[in-house]
Amino acid sequence: MVFRVGDHSPIITSISPNGAYVGETVSITITGTAFGINPTVAIDGLGIVFTRNSSSDTHIEGFISIDEETYAGIRGIKVISLGRTGLGFQSIPTNSNTSNVENFNVVPVNATITTSTTNVRPAETTNSSTAQISVCLEPALSNKRVTLSVVKRPQYIDEGGHVETSHDGTRPLGKLTNTSGTTGGNGCFSTTYTPSHIAGTVGVNGSVLGFSGGVDILVGFTEFVSLPEGTNYVRIGESTPHPKNNWGKQAAIDGLIQIANKYKSRYYGRSPIPEDKKLRYNDTSLPYGGKFDLAHSWSSTGSHAEHREGINTDVRCCADPGSVPTERWEELNLIFFNNGSTRTNDETQTSAPHWHLRFEFGSSNKSEASSFLTEGLENNPSKVMEINEVGRTPHDFIEGVYWAVLGRESDQKEYEKWLTRITEAKSSGNKQLLLEAESLVDKLFNSEEYWARQRTNEEFTQDVFWAHLFRNPSKGELSHWLGYTDNSVSKSSLSLREKRNIFLRGFRLNSAHQLIVLNLVDPKYKPISATRNTIPNLTEGLFRMK
Repeated sequence: MVFRVGDHSPIITSISPNGAYVGETVSITITGTAFGINPTVAIDGLGIVFTRNSSSDTHIEGFISIDEETYAGIRGIKVISLGRTGLGFQSIPTNSNTSNVENFNVVPVNATITTSTTNVRPAETTNSSTAQISVCLEPALSNKRVTLSVVKRPQYIDEGGHVETSHDGTRPLGKLTNTSGTTGGNGCFSTTYTPSHIAGTVGVNGSVLGFSGGVDILVGFTEFVSLPEGTNYVRIGESTPHPKNNWGKQAAIDGLIQIANKYKSRYYGRSPIPEDKKLRYNDTSLPYGGKFDLAHSWSSTGSHAEHREGINTDVRCCADPGSVPTERWEELNLIFFNNGSTRTNDETQTSAPHWHLRFEFGSSNKSEASSFLTEGLENNPSKVMEINEVGRTPHDFIEGVYWAVLGRESDQKEYEKWLTRITEAKSSGNKQLLLEAESLVDKLFNSEEYWARQRTNEEFTQDVFWAHLFRNPSKGELSHWLGYTDNSVSKSSLSLREKRNIFLRGFRLNSAHQLIVLNLVDPKYKPISATRNTIPNLTEGLFRMK
């Protein structure tokens, strides 16, 4: 008689724990009998891996890693024995090297993406706002990687009054403070969305543990109404890039109608006003406000520095049809004032002559202070100005400098880098903040990308003004600095780049620029104020070099 001695079949009696969440890595213990030496553990399906730490004939210790992208559900676990020696399972007809199957439950995770608000105001407008974006897991799993992105939604591509196919460049969508991170102890990761200067709906998409979702945020003013067709005025300025160009706050729209009616009544009585004599109203705001990029390039710089908040309209003065006789100008300006435009800007002597209405109805708000920086000293010769009312956020400053110098928004990597540097410098004191602001400006002006633009001296001067003061130079300022550059600096033997760096070093000394930088505030910071006496004449005293 022959006796055959083989290994016993492995048997699993329990697995603890017997389940885990998608994306988790957990320690487990497999208990049973006849596991032998160095057994292996097999698990059904993809995306789940077992790593053994130790084993005995009755216990296997290790951990299971579940891929974030794997599917949830029941998985079978079995032990494969190599026998009592670990050199191979000695089988007999009634025994098997493979154990029974025990179930292990891969539990799905619920994830949500939310926004603190579905409507924010564009950058560089009064009370510009942000949204908090949160991605949360249920149950609250920590240390799970989250990725986020700001995207265009096809259904909103031409929203906000901008026809994208008629614009040059890439539409700015705004920025997230961080586009990736990990969930905290509460199972959530949160970051801040800051809008761009361009209005319209954007999407924020998020993903975690194989889940993906998104939220939509409308960047813009939601209360605007369209200026209707009128009996005594004509709407002008509609274009292919901006087909809806005369939207504004109800009070401003009412004011425009009243102005036209009063003008007609004053000069034409009960008779109808001839079509070619009607006031021409141009470019109030786009349907949701934000920057009215007249050059249809998405830029935050350039013409229509205002026209963002539904309170500004341009009125033709000096061209037919719609020309206003000069003997009526004084009376018409009084009509402007009495019907809401209490601080009309007279631009009748510019290259594009018109009146720029501001429907503030006697209020003195952000736009009053911003005009000081927008229009220059020539239009504000004696007014004491509280500069603290034009505080920009670090986001506004960074993006404004990028648009001014490179003609584009920053990319996410650049944005996160400079936002961190500016924010940290801000908490370190005024000196460090000014140094970091100067570093940003200098780096961009000295970049190969800027020099590849091949800017003329006049264009360079305009770029410098926008990068430091966020406005165009006045005619006098432009003439002065071009004269300085052409006649003084240009006589030296320095290279063009060296000459322009001299210009930049001098320009950063002006206190108007420094106040803008030091006024990069959030609500917890007390703004810095200044009176007219601290603002230099920008055609004098900035350079000490001869």
